[in-house]
Amino acid sequence: MNRAQASLQAVRRLAELRARDAERLQTELAERQAQRRRQAEAVERLGALCAGVGASAVQAVALAANCAAYKESLIELGRRQQDVLARHDADVDAARLALIAASTRRMALEQAVDGRQQRLDRDAAGREQKRQDDIATQVWLRGQR
Repeated sequence: MNRAQASLQAVRRLAELRARDAERLQTELAERQAQRRRQAEAVERLGALCAGVGASAVQAVALAANCAAYKESLIELGRRQQDVLARHDADVDAARLALIAASTRRMALEQAVDGRQQRLDRDAAGREQKRQDDIATQVWLRGQR
């Protein structure tokens, strides 16, 4: 294996590693999106639960106070869940950007591999053509004797 072929093999290996990295990031993005969906559903359920808790005119004072404290707790929990959801959104965006960057690096390496392979193929074709020309020249010279 000559130096150009070794270089091509090294770049191919690097391209494979970049492809694996992109696949890993894609899996990570899918996991983060699933977590974000679960978090959004939890926020929706808390909102529905909070909307279902209402004051009734017939309730006793102690029951009304308990209901108000419960609703306040639900609202606070909903706010915290919204904050967590916002963090998940940021994580999903960061994972998406990382995936785009990894895909760009992978495509650039694949283009480099293709370019090097084409150059090696052209060089090999040139050497083969020269060999064929040398053989043809020798045959022609022997025929002239």
